[in-house]
Amino acid sequence: MANVHEDVQNYYGVQLQQSHDLKTDACSAKAYVPSFIKDIIKKIHPEVTARYFGCGLVFPPKLEGCRVLDLGCGSGRDVYILSSLVGAQGYVVGVDMTKEQLDVANRFVDYHTKEFGFEKVNVEFRLGKIEQLTDDPELKTNSFDVAVSNCVVNLSPDKKKVLQQVYEMLKPGGEFYFSDMYADRPIPKELHSNKILWVKYTYLGDIKYASCTYRLFKNKSIEDLTTFDNKYGALVTYITPITNYEHELQFDQSITLKLRGQPQYLNAELIKMLRISRYSENFKIDPVTDEKEISDLTTQH
Repeated sequence: MANVHEDVQNYYGVQLQQSHDLKTDACSAKAYVPSFIKDIIKKIHPEVTARYFGCGLVFPPKLEGCRVLDLGCGSGRDVYILSSLVGAQGYVVGVDMTKEQLDVANRFVDYHTKEFGFEKVNVEFRLGKIEQLTDDPELKTNSFDVAVSNCVVNLSPDKKKVLQQVYEMLKPGGEFYFSDMYADRPIPKELHSNKILWVKYTYLGDIKYASCTYRLFKNKSIEDLTTFDNKYGALVTYITPITNYEHELQFDQSITLKLRGQPQYLNAELIKMLRISRYSENFKIDPVTDEKEISDLTTQH
């Protein structure tokens, strides 16, 4: 594991000085950027954006006032965007194991505080590995509303440990919203030890990569979960608008809810996620009572 960390640190801290130094466009997937995010990006210092190596957008809705943790924050571009989104009452912590990247991020803390019109700093950067978050005494467990990561988890040699650490950091009902690279098939074992593949996507033959964004939610207690024990799911209506999502809210790839639009059927698992999340107060949830009603609803949609 140590060798993988060293290779990644060397590549992102020494070899890469700007985004155009990337030897592949695998981590440069094009994504739709909302206008309100574009407006914030314009305020980010050019030296910070020049060292951005992400592969997606990691800015979920309803962040105002939230405590957010960014795993593998690099030079801090996403941290500073999140800083603007959480506002003066929120706080963002970026963690990265590459000192050279954090040196860039830390140089522009005051710059962005003034740029966003805040009276006090609402960000900080921590040097550390994302597999060892609980080893940092300044990072308290159950203290973050949201965790994000942008094309970083794939670089970890122990991805299960990363997920376990994120779970520890999140408050009950907290969200892990992350964009990353995924292969379309298992990687041959002989390639696992190839250090180039930890930082570049070459020598892969027919293996194809895609950039995808996932959202996960930390379960609350069993008691909280059983407050909705209807196995048939529910009809959901988006009733209270979220800033920048006043017309519709895309919950996942297949579910988009229009404000005060037609109620949409969601299965029991999705309903539980919605109820424990910070989004719950924005929705009206009407339980479905039997399988026939589910059949009728799914036929309609």
